[in-house]
Amino acid sequence: MNENSREPRASTEGLIKIGELAKQTDTNITTLKYYIREGLIRPVVKTGRNMSWYDPACIETVRMIHMLQKERYYPISVIRDLLDTDTLRRPPEMALLDAIHKVDDSTDPRVLTTDDAVRLSGLDRHQIATLSEAGLISAARKRQREAFTEEDLSVMKLVKRRMDAGIPLDQSIAALRIYDRAVRNAAQDDIDSFVELIMQPDFTAEAGAHMIRVSDQTLDEFVALKRKEYNRNYGKSYVGKLYRFLDQCAGVPAKLEKVYRKCALKRAASICADAAKGILPEDEDIAIYLRMFLGSEAGQKSDLIAKINACQKSREFFSNDGKCQDSRELSGTGAADPTGSDNADPEMRVLKDSLRCLWLTMAPEALQCGERAEEAAEALLATLQEFNTEKGEAIYRHIMSVRS
Repeated sequence: MNENSREPRASTEGLIKIGELAKQTDTNITTLKYYIREGLIRPVVKTGRNMSWYDPACIETVRMIHMLQKERYYPISVIRDLLDTDTLRRPPEMALLDAIHKVDDSTDPRVLTTDDAVRLSGLDRHQIATLSEAGLISAARKRQREAFTEEDLSVMKLVKRRMDAGIPLDQSIAALRIYDRAVRNAAQDDIDSFVELIMQPDFTAEAGAHMIRVSDQTLDEFVALKRKEYNRNYGKSYVGKLYRFLDQCAGVPAKLEKVYRKCALKRAASICADAAKGILPEDEDIAIYLRMFLGSEAGQKSDLIAKINACQKSREFFSNDGKCQDSRELSGTGAADPTGSDNADPEMRVLKDSLRCLWLTMAPEALQCGERAEEAAEALLATLQEFNTEKGEAIYRHIMSVRS
């Protein structure tokens, strides 16, 4: 082929290379190549296997892609369609897309670094990393650095407010994950049901955008109302169960007295008879068990916090086989180990194991004593079988019946 038969080389005048496009749009080349593969931008001229030239108009296109991704959270498939059609110039359809993608013009679209997040939220790096690992914030990667959205920052600030109020980070994570899971499932079901409405033949972009906005607003208000209602109901239920539980505990000594007398446990019966009258034995070991069982502090004060604190101490005491950090304080003697003084007396072992088992098995679910309750029941049965080989199981059933 001679010189005259060759096709003229395409002109690159006025065009830019991918490096310049990256510089002008503050985008790394890897991302631009991804846009090229997805058909979002295309080279005008290729002068070699690895050399392409682009129209300067691509600068505005890439900036538009960034805006649609970062500010409006549109997926690539939608962005490609928007660039290939004139939808961007049709406000009603854009309003519908914005409504579907929950675009909020009041939200700051900036991307925050970890240093920004620490400074603005008041959390430290470890706390932020913990939230990210829990899936409550979505740390992205930008130029090999973590990047957070304004929504992520809002979650961090909520957690900081809870921590400032004395709520531990772990509890906040547990609570937020419960609601995150529930809201995620509800949102999916809501979208599935709303699709049927969108598929109606008379559905228009204007009407759709308005319906979605109103739906979101009303559902947000509905969730807030229902959460307040359910918290009120469950909170009231919890308090009611706690008060009933303490009242139930107060009636146990009198019931145990009858069981013990029937089973020829005379000393234990006598101690329970006195306890039903408010008289505790001189034996500090048994007295502590009775104080813990009856929630003595709650009996002295009528406020809810005193009752909750008493239940917490009792739960610790019975969950740890009759030991807790407050046992010396409750005994009033300063004894190093208030338990074990009557271990040689089979009746006292039965009494202590009975009180421990009954408290843990009667405790409301909110006190989370289930596993310990099972262990205590097995321990009581073993003690009774050792005490009376033939009638141990029958005595066990009689003791457990006092819960009703």
